[in-house]
Amino acid sequence: MARVTVPYSANTASERILIVGAGMAGALLALVLGRAGYLVTIFDLHAKLSPMFRNEKLSPDQIDLLKDLGVLDCFEAGCWPPAGHPDAYPEDQRPALSACGAPHHLWLKAVRDAWPETVTFVPCAVADLILSGDQQSVITANNERIDGRLVVLASGRLNRLHQSLGLQQTTLSAMHSVCLGFSLKTQKPLAARIYRTLPGHAVSHVSVFPMPGETRVNIFSYRPLNDPWTRRMSQDPLGAMAEISPAAARDLRE
Repeated sequence: MARVTVPYSANTASERILIVGAGMAGALLALVLGRAGYLVTIFDLHAKLSPMFRNEKLSPDQIDLLKDLGVLDCFEAGCWPPAGHPDAYPEDQRPALSACGAPHHLWLKAVRDAWPETVTFVPCAVADLILSGDQQSVITANNERIDGRLVVLASGRLNRLHQSLGLQQTTLSAMHSVCLGFSLKTQKPLAARIYRTLPGHAVSHVSVFPMPGETRVNIFSYRPLNDPWTRRMSQDPLGAMAEISPAAARDLRE
């Protein structure tokens, strides 16, 4: 299994790495650093993971990177349930890893479960950060102080912490995409495919890919949430999709 090369083994509290945020970025960083010999303390308010709307697939470049980091097995388990699992693919129908997906929370749980003993999880909110040239500190919501050599801010939602560090956000475009998705039960896994959409509908594309026990459909649009078509998606997803991508709707109905 591949390992990350580090300049030294951090085996004292003064060399501890502090990570704020145990989403995929923070959790994966904790796993790689922990396996490399660093002491890691990671903070996140959510100790228990709930099912998420997010369902994703890996690109070939991402697969190569995860393999180099020695963590690809955490993602394979979510995409390919073992034999005997109710959602396991038939042996002759299992798609390539780059052509199937999995629920995001299953990947995240697998990464967290793989943390070695060098990683300590602290289920709490972070109130403040104290930084200096040779020591950094995390102040929890309970006013507990944990010191370390380096602090990593791996959460995009703690705007107050970003501002306290002087980090600023620049809006390049006020328009943002809205992801709409649904799952279908199919007799056999459908091949992963990107469908083009008809022009003039403010919809980027339709992504279809197999997941354990279902076929996932993700639609990326630039319509507002209160748009009539967006609302139709929640009531008749295949009918609404036929308006913007007849080919995708036809293939999914078959």
